[in-house]
Amino acid sequence: MRNFDQWLRDALMDANLLQFEKVLAEADTREVDFSPRYLRERMRMLADPFGWAERRGRSAGSRAARNIACAVLVCTLALGALMAASPTVRAAVLNWLREFSGDTVTYSTNPYISDSAPEDAAPQDWQITWLPEEYTLWDFYAATSFSKWTFLSVESGDSLDFGVSAPGGNSRIQIGTVPDPEAVRERVFVRGRAADYYADGSEQLLVWETPEGFLLRLLAKGAMDRETLVKVAESAACYGGDAPSYEMGWVPPDFHDIDGLRGNGVCHREWVRRGVILSWKYVVRPACPFTVPEGTPEEVTVNGLPGRFWASLETVPEVPGGPDDSTSEIDGVTITAGVSTGDDTNSTLMWEDPETGAVFYLRGELEKSDLLRMAESVKRVDTPSP
Repeated sequence: MRNFDQWLRDALMDANLLQFEKVLAEADTREVDFSPRYLRERMRMLADPFGWAERRGRSAGSRAARNIACAVLVCTLALGALMAASPTVRAAVLNWLREFSGDTVTYSTNPYISDSAPEDAAPQDWQITWLPEEYTLWDFYAATSFSKWTFLSVESGDSLDFGVSAPGGNSRIQIGTVPDPEAVRERVFVRGRAADYYADGSEQLLVWETPEGFLLRLLAKGAMDRETLVKVAESAACYGGDAPSYEMGWVPPDFHDIDGLRGNGVCHREWVRRGVILSWKYVVRPACPFTVPEGTPEEVTVNGLPGRFWASLETVPEVPGGPDDSTSEIDGVTITAGVSTGDDTNSTLMWEDPETGAVFYLRGELEKSDLLRMAESVKRVDTPSP
């Protein structure tokens, strides 16, 4: 019996004969119909064989270069698609570029990356969640594209600055605190991401990028060691969701709102009247308490909650016709013209909301009764105001 393979071969041959029977019958008499392109190419080859071969060699190189360019383009498009679809891939592409010039290092946004800050996060939403016990919060400031927190050690006087810059736009962060930064730069890791570490004597600088593209930096001045600095850096977290929010219900007459920015669990507002500036801040569940003024505070009550009041040591009179509205904005930073006063002329009031963990700080050249009235007008709101 003939095997199956032979049967299959014969069947396929018969099928081919049936399909191409007419073509095979006319094969001996039918003229070959070459394409015009083939005929032109053959004429060029017969007229100048060596020139034709040389041109073919160049064409092969051009085709290879063209193929490489196409491959690069395909890879670029594929990377773009992956970046759009995958946060992991997007996080692997740097949003910030480093540049050295003398004793200065500059970090600027990558012009080839068009990502901007996420809509649900801002620089002021980033906070340090752990610090050595002796540190206190001295000050913080936030603008549209950056924020800065300053912490002080009450024991040694050491300081620690925490800065955050948003990706996108034309952001440039210039740092000139470490001599010859290119030579002393070391690579360390913060939560598995590469970071730039610079050290010179009692100053240390740590710069790294988050998966969302924010540029974070810590500048330590004093005796803090590198391991502690990295531990502080790894505690940096972005507060998402709806943190408790508060509003100031009353300020003394004729004070004008000159500055204010709110984040998740943090707020900073200022008012001015004839050169006198009022400052109100709060932080929900901060890593450390606010730095307190010198002297012994007076125990007070704010809406039934315990508070502390530090009276000013001296009084500076308001300036007649002072610069109430002398404010301007430069690169997102509000500049206010006012009277330069020292700590001795400001009174300070602090209190806490134990239900939410919010810590409040109110400071200005006002009487105790006015500061207490302002504090008692603070109300919690469900939806943060814009």
